Amino acid sequence: MPAQPTPTDVVRTRVMEGLVEAVAAKGYVAVTISDIARLAQVSKSTFYAHFADKEACFLAAYAAAAERVLEVLVSAGSREDLSDDDRILAATQAYLGVVADNPALTRTFIVEVLAAGPAALQARHQVNRRFADVLRRLVDQRADPGRGSLSAPAAQIIVGVMNELVLDAVVEGHVDELPGMAVGIAQLVGAALDAG
Repeated sequence: MPAQPTPTDVVRTRVMEGLVEAVAAKGYVAVTISDIARLAQVSKSTFYAHFADKEACFLAAYAAAAERVLEVLVSAGSREDLSDDDRILAATQAYLGVVADNPALTRTFIVEVLAAGPAALQARHQVNRRFADVLRRLVDQRADPGRGSLSAPAAQIIVGVMNELVLDAVVEGHVDELPGMAVGIAQLVGAALDAG
């Protein structure tokens, strides 16, 4: 059983959620500490008790969100009762479902991460590599040894394609349509395996 969050953890999470709300509404550059504190319903001094600045809060929130999404993806893609192709489809559907169900989080960490500075771009790069590694591990778990493997560059390309689809959906205001793209992305993974 997971440990119960401490009051400090609860406040820290509220502050990160306030950042996500503020950034989704105003854009990273325009958001102030006052905006974050107001939406988190804390004082500015409470904000600073948890984070040195807006960038530190953004990076912490980005890391926490990435962990949650990776957990969902791995859980969905690790089901042994599914065929290989169905496991990839389940993982893709889980990812796109989380993205569609959390539009503020998606806007913040897919679009606004690009405006959040070099540290955020480095964090994005590392998270995308982790997503590619998870995709490769899910594919490697499959039972069909006659199919090719997914190379690191191919996995990065697929993650890049998903990022661009999500970015386009956010910009165009069609995040709710993302789950419908899961079949096409799973087919892309299958085509990469068949070509490998």
